[in-house]
Amino acid sequence: MLCAVGDLIEDVVCLLEAELHHASDTASRIIRTRGGSAANVASFAALNGSPSRFVGCIGSDDLGQRLVDSLAADGVDVRVHTRGRTGSIIVLVHHDGQRSMITDRGAASELGPVDPSMLDDVTVLHVPTYSLTLDPTAASCLALIAEAQRRDIAISIDASSESVLIDFDLARYRDLVARIQPDVLLCNEDEARVLNVEQSNGMPGVALTVVKHGPRPVVTFA
Repeated sequence: MLCAVGDLIEDVVCLLEAELHHASDTASRIIRTRGGSAANVASFAALNGSPSRFVGCIGSDDLGQRLVDSLAADGVDVRVHTRGRTGSIIVLVHHDGQRSMITDRGAASELGPVDPSMLDDVTVLHVPTYSLTLDPTAASCLALIAEAQRRDIAISIDASSESVLIDFDLARYRDLVARIQPDVLLCNEDEARVLNVEQSNGMPGVALTVVKHGPRPVVTFA
């Protein structure tokens, strides 16, 4: 079973019909949908026939319950803490397909200590970097990673976001990954560039580094 720990939030996707007009109106088509990096991974696994579990924190509100129900409907075993308000992200989709995200993670950053039983029957623990940068969620995830490693559960980490890595501090992030020593690190081209992954033939301390190149083949370093 795959267990993904992190965000379950609402995405408010704005498909811009023109260049963004600063301090004025811009026509767009707006779609509200379920989001969250960890939730998306758990959903993808379940919809493709692999047992999956999601662990995270949502708000004590109707929006959070709707998101939980939607994720469970995909076949995911959903285990959540509830407090505060559910987070939302505004996703601006520009004409060239690039996305800009305005993030309010809300309760997703408030995950407290996780019961070790959440790792029962788990073979892979997946943790986005979003879940490793802000306490208390970061502290809870690091404790869960340590418990998973004691159980010989494989650890997968996604680099998540170029701006998140830079704001966290790149040297600090490299040290964090070296301490965790995950089995797999996933990153896209932008994240690989700021981490100097491809020039270094992989991320130090990682057994397998996977660099995604959009529609082109991935590149792996072992």
